[in-house]
Amino acid sequence: MSGDGTAKSEPGGADYDELISSIGRHRETTVLWPVKTDADKGNRLHQAYIANLINAIFTPGSVRDFMHGSFAGPGAEYENLNAFMGQLRGFFSQNLGSAMTDAPMGAVDGDLIEQARNLAEFERSFQTNSARYQKSEKPNPEAIYWPDPTHQDHPSSLYETLPMVEKFELLDKSTPVGSAGSCFASEIAYYLQDNEFNDVIPESDEADGPRPESSARWGIIFNTPSFKQLAEKAFNERTMPKLVEYHPGGQYWQDPFRENIPFPTIDELEANRDPHIAACRDAFETCEVFFITLGLNECWEFRPDGAVATRY
Repeated sequence: MSGDGTAKSEPGGADYDELISSIGRHRETTVLWPVKTDADKGNRLHQAYIANLINAIFTPGSVRDFMHGSFAGPGAEYENLNAFMGQLRGFFSQNLGSAMTDAPMGAVDGDLIEQARNLAEFERSFQTNSARYQKSEKPNPEAIYWPDPTHQDHPSSLYETLPMVEKFELLDKSTPVGSAGSCFASEIAYYLQDNEFNDVIPESDEADGPRPESSARWGIIFNTPSFKQLAEKAFNERTMPKLVEYHPGGQYWQDPFRENIPFPTIDELEANRDPHIAACRDAFETCEVFFITLGLNECWEFRPDGAVATRY
């Protein structure tokens, strides 16, 4: 391969060994943006930074090894990132052209083509990410800054600035919607019902309160394992242990995996197990939008089979 006239270090040679040793010496500290110390040279890129950048762009192979030897060796200097990327583009422009023209049929260097693709992808990603916080291209330019009325350059109101770049119409009043989780999920359910949204409720009981607090009588849920378990039991991926406990404060029986769902007798609780699972599945299959709110409560595991209770 040929580059742009820079010195080259072949794998296994003394120059290459010195290069690897040099990169190793900089592994603990890599200067990303060097200070300007020489008016003539400007802000030169740090050698270890160049080596790390090569590793970030290119996958292991002969081309990447060559890049280290040609572009990150001792004495390699670039004024800025654009200058370095220009050198990489020049390398691929020259070598891809000769490879496509001179290689025998079926013998084009696949690694060279793949690494050229990696460079193009890196540049596209870099340009996209560099513009993340540019206001000019945003539907709501103010949304890229956290609302702060005291900010020196971008003061904005906590109460008047929408915390999103663009609105997405997730649902309307006809959309089948459900909820599960902490008390926040209950408040969402109450709001949906009070404002005539299509809140999916295949199972409810007046014993739970004046309004259903969730789509089915699965009780309050605080943690990820409990919600995962709910979905598993709804689709017969998990068979729940048949446990029952007495709630002395409320003077009712409950399934420990369905907190705050009261039953006057054990027989009524047992009779509800299968209909409840059917209702869970019905809720999940009917909803098009589902709100999940989780909390920070502890999680208890039933050791015989790993079933979890949201709290105890």
